[in-house]
Amino acid sequence: MFNSFKKLCYAALAFIGVPANLQAIVILSQEKCGLSICATHYLVAMATADLLFIAPEVILRRLNDYYSPLSFSLATKGRKSVKGEGDGEPDRTVGSCPTEDIDHTAYWGNVQERAQEIIITDPPQYDFRDNEKYLSQYGVEHWHSAKLNDHSFLMLPNSSCDTSPPFLVLLITSAQDQLEARSVIRQTWGRARTTHGKRVVSYFLLGYSREHQEQLLKESSLHKDIIQKNFTDTYYNLTTKVLMGLEWVSRFCPSTSFVMKTDSDMFVNTDHLTKLLLGMNHTDVFTGFIMWNSGPIREKFSKWYVSEQEYPQETYPPFCSGTGYMLSADVAHRVWIISRTVPHFKLEDVYVGLCLAELNITPVEIHLEQKFYNWNVKFSVCGFRKLITSHRVKPYELLIYWKALEDAADEACPGDG
Repeated sequence: MFNSFKKLCYAALAFIGVPANLQAIVILSQEKCGLSICATHYLVAMATADLLFIAPEVILRRLNDYYSPLSFSLATKGRKSVKGEGDGEPDRTVGSCPTEDIDHTAYWGNVQERAQEIIITDPPQYDFRDNEKYLSQYGVEHWHSAKLNDHSFLMLPNSSCDTSPPFLVLLITSAQDQLEARSVIRQTWGRARTTHGKRVVSYFLLGYSREHQEQLLKESSLHKDIIQKNFTDTYYNLTTKVLMGLEWVSRFCPSTSFVMKTDSDMFVNTDHLTKLLLGMNHTDVFTGFIMWNSGPIREKFSKWYVSEQEYPQETYPPFCSGTGYMLSADVAHRVWIISRTVPHFKLEDVYVGLCLAELNITPVEIHLEQKFYNWNVKFSVCGFRKLITSHRVKPYELLIYWKALEDAADEACPGDG
């Protein structure tokens, strides 16, 4: 029975992103050194925080999120607590992991003393591909909790990029509490479809929030269109969120032709966009609502305030408004790669521009007429047929606009032809 528990414990550690070699140290140390489950997991958080660039409390929250929905019962079904295993150590309640009373320095010293001996004399004979099997026994599907051989993602979508590469991938930044907006986008411009003979797909980019994670897991299991990592989901983490999306495209869908980044309060005319992209080169493309000679806002009350310490120059390199911009797949990949050397900057659209400046890529206009709008455009069927983006569109408005466009699909507009 303990062997099954140990395998499930490996799966839990894989779920939170602990490297395989440290998984072995932790589990074997728990078995041989007599550490409690809670103490061991606390040590995991302490030992891996710097390595994974994650705050220890985030890892602990993820462990709690992992165990709670499993109704974890250890080796004995129905058992609700685990007997303390050290001298004078109290019993622990499963599902809650108090850490404030743990002498982690002493515990970690014990692990360090024994770990090397354990790995040398008793290397783990465990196939980590079995993780999915053990997780699935407890109702956690692989597309739910990300591929367990890829520790950097919490959630990955189902995609057919290998067998049926899309022409255009839309990466939509969204907040955890924007379920209604995501639902409406899935019914309208964000649904997977073929237009002008080309396949267009959409995925939502999200960070982590314990408050909404259970709902998000259900949403992911239903729609299979969420990409998530374990950073806190805040406005100033948009740069991290967008780089996550570019990483996903680079690693899991590199055969797409174009990538669009946009937001969940946007209208996006994917039909018109696809038509225009078909007339462009498929490499070295970056386009959107171009910001020329824009500079940092120094007023501290502003949402976009940037101090001189953060950015001392008076102007930014050319960039495109984060409300919606297009990259050819090769540019998306190059931005992701060079982001490892370009210092982080909290304004996501400016940061992409900084990366492009390093790559010597200049934004281009997609058309002689304006197509990308970073403000709210008054709706009309003919007007919206000819634009690509409109900003600050509420979910109920999006439904109205989409229905009007579909109902008038066969009607001509002035200048058509």
